[in-house]
Amino acid sequence: MKIRYKLALSFGLLMSIILIEIVLNRVVSNNANDTYLKLKKEAIPAMNTLAKYEAINREVFLLIVSKTYTQKVSFNNQNRINGILEVEFPYLRNEIFLLKENLKPNDPKIQKIEDIISYTNEMILLIEKLNNMLVSSNDFSNTTKMKLVNSILDNDITKYNSSLHNQLKSLQLNYNGLLEEYQNEFSSGLKSISNIILITGILGVLLGFAISFKMISYISKPISQLRRAAFEISKGNYGNEIIIKGKDEFFKLSKSFNRMSASLHDNFKLIAEQEERFKLMVESSPNALILSNKYGEIILTNRKAEELFGYNKKELIENSLVNLIPKKYIYDYATKLSYFFEHPDKKKNIENDTGLFGLRKDGTEFPIELGLNMVKLDGENLVLAALMDVTIRKTQEIKIKNFLEELKLKNKDLEHFTYITSHDLQEPLRTVTSFITLLNEEYRGKLSGNGEVYLNFIDEATTRMHQLINGLLDYSRLGKKTKLSLIDCNLLLNKLLEDIGNAVTHSGAKINLETLPKILGYEIELRLLFQNLILNAIKFRKKGTIPSIKISHDENKTHWIFCIQDNGIGISKAHLNKIFIIFQRLHDRGEYQGTGIGLAHCKKITELHNGDIWVQSKPNSGSSFYFTIQKKLT
Repeated sequence: MKIRYKLALSFGLLMSIILIEIVLNRVVSNNANDTYLKLKKEAIPAMNTLAKYEAINREVFLLIVSKTYTQKVSFNNQNRINGILEVEFPYLRNEIFLLKENLKPNDPKIQKIEDIISYTNEMILLIEKLNNMLVSSNDFSNTTKMKLVNSILDNDITKYNSSLHNQLKSLQLNYNGLLEEYQNEFSSGLKSISNIILITGILGVLLGFAISFKMISYISKPISQLRRAAFEISKGNYGNEIIIKGKDEFFKLSKSFNRMSASLHDNFKLIAEQEERFKLMVESSPNALILSNKYGEIILTNRKAEELFGYNKKELIENSLVNLIPKKYIYDYATKLSYFFEHPDKKKNIENDTGLFGLRKDGTEFPIELGLNMVKLDGENLVLAALMDVTIRKTQEIKIKNFLEELKLKNKDLEHFTYITSHDLQEPLRTVTSFITLLNEEYRGKLSGNGEVYLNFIDEATTRMHQLINGLLDYSRLGKKTKLSLIDCNLLLNKLLEDIGNAVTHSGAKINLETLPKILGYEIELRLLFQNLILNAIKFRKKGTIPSIKISHDENKTHWIFCIQDNGIGISKAHLNKIFIIFQRLHDRGEYQGTGIGLAHCKKITELHNGDIWVQSKPNSGSSFYFTIQKKLT
């Protein structure tokens, strides 16, 4: 017989015992439940009602006695008496009546309930009568009335109160006996349930032991064979086979186990080959590689690691990563290694650390670059560290940093020199300008020949020189003492167009301003950038043509892209880059005025915003000036 059939038969026997237990429990439980419902619906509510009835009877008697003998009409006491007469006595009388409805016709409790109802009605009538006789304080002064009141209280009310009390107590005794009867019956039912559970439980346990013993005897031998074979596999011996006779599940399990053993043999052979290939790859790597566990114990290294740290392979394998790190960095490295094993997906947090150092066998320290990868071998998570000596690169970085610092100082000196030179040039120019003015005032119309022409040439030349020097000063000051702020380009251009309104009106220029973004930048410099490009578009217009200027924008992931497009004279391809060089002019001063420094200003301003500026243009076809502003400036 197959194991599953034997197990099913055993399970059926156990279920039969449990089913018998359930049926017996159900029968006894139903009886106990009926008893409990009687307790809940008959005895306990009746006891509660009778107890309350007794308390109300006693309370109303005390209240009416107090009112009569104290000869005071208390408002609260009178309200309480009225509440008992009008609400509580009628309610309790109705509850008592309902108890009567649930009793059998020949039950002696019926007569007691009828007596209680009758006594209650008499009590209500007598107390109402006494209440009506004692309404005000004057009633207590009436001797005749008080005699009658005392007579009613002492003879009638006391009598019915006592009778009501006696009947209530008697009825309570009856219901107490009923309560005890129900409780005994309920307790007996619970004991029966307990006995059934105990007996069936003992039978079930005995049967379970018998079945278990039989099944264990049947199963233990093949399981023992399986256990011994599994132990051999754990030692790496995959050649043993299990032989179990029969056609049951153990026979099939032995066949499956033998197939699994053969498959494991093939898989472990393949894993061994893969590990060997992995070791060859590690050995042939151009970088130093070290394989270690989470405790820093070195498991595998390559020749490059031996050369990098000055140890042979045996020394490295017997060593720990702790001995390859300078002492002052050991704690930091151990923390990072532990963090990597917990969060292997965040290895960049460690790899991007530029402050990592290694320690050679001779005690010298050197900077390293580290790459980490999680590797799983024999079910264990290991870390493969790729290390590179970056001493030369670090040296070059220091040289570049020093060079940049030096260049920064030289640029600062150059800007200072430009400012001083420009400032010093202003003084002789002012002197020349003053003398030219004096000569014009004193000798205007008196000079012969070309004298006045020469004076005009000198005056114009000094004026241009002033403009060039001022432009040079402005160029050197760009980006100095400025702060980044959020700029609404629409508001900026609206204010700018108001300020250059004369130039726009005089030229008749039409300016199409699209909705522009809010950007982070230097407000004064950006205003100058837009101003130079718009005024150039107006200045370099074709004769007889109304200037048309369009200002738009676009964006990419890193920069805002602005475009100022015009219909002016255009620029030849050969000059597209030349125009951004300081003091470079493409036209004669008599044709177009200017110093040749405006577009140089524009280029410096875009560079200040980590951007660029360029132009697309053809002669007589207008120009499109593009410039970019970085989105995230710091």
